[in-house]
Amino acid sequence: MINLTFFLHEFSDNNEVYKKADGLRPDIGCECELSVKLKAIKASDITIYVSGTVEGFLTLECSRCLFLYRHPISINVACEMKFNGDRVSMADEIRELAILEIPMKPLCSEDCLGICPVCGRQNKKDDACACQEPSKNLQADFIKRKWEDLFNKTKRR
Repeated sequence: MINLTFFLHEFSDNNEVYKKADGLRPDIGCECELSVKLKAIKASDITIYVSGTVEGFLTLECSRCLFLYRHPISINVACEMKFNGDRVSMADEIRELAILEIPMKPLCSEDCLGICPVCGRQNKKDDACACQEPSKNLQADFIKRKWEDLFNKTKRR
């Protein structure tokens, strides 16, 4: 990631260094666009404290209706980092924090109705279809018939 590396020589005049990067697109398994603002304070010759924010959007697929939507994220960063030679790269730290913001069950909205089991239409809150759900007895009868057919086929062998 561009501009997210703190160098030891940057702390020679001042104990604080600021970094800002817009339009970052780390590889986290989904499309994203992040803006990062960081402040580093030199704590010792080998350690800095980094604080700041990461804001942006993740493009995720709703687990109910499979619609792609933009999921906003806002992360507060606060960590202690050690210099690796003469530098500290925050790229991996930012990438890991963004990955942790991906929800286990992404939803485009809490009241998403998902996909209609009858017509297959994506049912949004404002745009629901008029299909009637099939009767549970019909579904149970269908499954029972399939099991009997399967049982009879294996019995004949």
